[in-house]
Amino acid sequence: MEEVDEITGAWEAALDTLPDGGFWHSVINELDGLQRRAPLHLSAKIRAGVPARVRGEVWQTLTQARSTYLQTVYTQLIQEYSPHERVIRRDLTRTFPKVPVFRSEGGTAQQRMFRILKAYSLYDAEVGYCQGLGFIIGPLIMSMGECEAFCVLVRLMETYDLRGMFTEDMAGLHLRLYQFQALATEIVPEVMAHLGRHGVLPAMYVPSWFLSLFAYTMPLSFVLRAMDVVMAERAPETIVRIGIAVLQRNADALMRQ
Repeated sequence: MEEVDEITGAWEAALDTLPDGGFWHSVINELDGLQRRAPLHLSAKIRAGVPARVRGEVWQTLTQARSTYLQTVYTQLIQEYSPHERVIRRDLTRTFPKVPVFRSEGGTAQQRMFRILKAYSLYDAEVGYCQGLGFIIGPLIMSMGECEAFCVLVRLMETYDLRGMFTEDMAGLHLRLYQFQALATEIVPEVMAHLGRHGVLPAMYVPSWFLSLFAYTMPLSFVLRAMDVVMAERAPETIVRIGIAVLQRNADALMRQ
């Protein structure tokens, strides 16, 4: 896949310099065994944050995204035309406008994002293109090769049930919104009541959180940590719990508003 991605062994070299490089080597190469031997330790380490230099490889492992089939499909799809191309190009400058690597119009990062979005719109014609997908793809591009990012995106959409949030009826989003409202009302009732008195309803902020995996409104550092946990837990409800955690962490500030 050299014609698509710049393949390097940078992550392998990084393992030698990380204090816990041996652990992350086990995550990348022996995940099943590690999950059986030390599931709590694995969870704690990932929640503490995957090192940036090996994040791409760890994400591919957690999502089981190494697929020769998907790589072949991707190289074919980027050669084809998508009816969504004009809208995709229009939205590129609106995705991560404050992140330098995506700021250059027509730059390498934007071109890579365009090709992945175009390919996915062809791969899953029912979903086609949705602007929120660009915010999910951005962190992937920053962490791994272009082709690998497409493969991880497909796994997130299909295996992690993100796809249901992007279909025409958005059934998955409505379900997550319902779950969020019910759980948040139980876990942080004072915050929810306070927001409600001010006319701030979950439907006004939760969709932008969930459709972009928090990237639309949160700092990039938060987004990367959130994606670490989402990929490790492999449960659609994880984003709901992260959303509630945001309210919990910011409860005092919200109550003062």
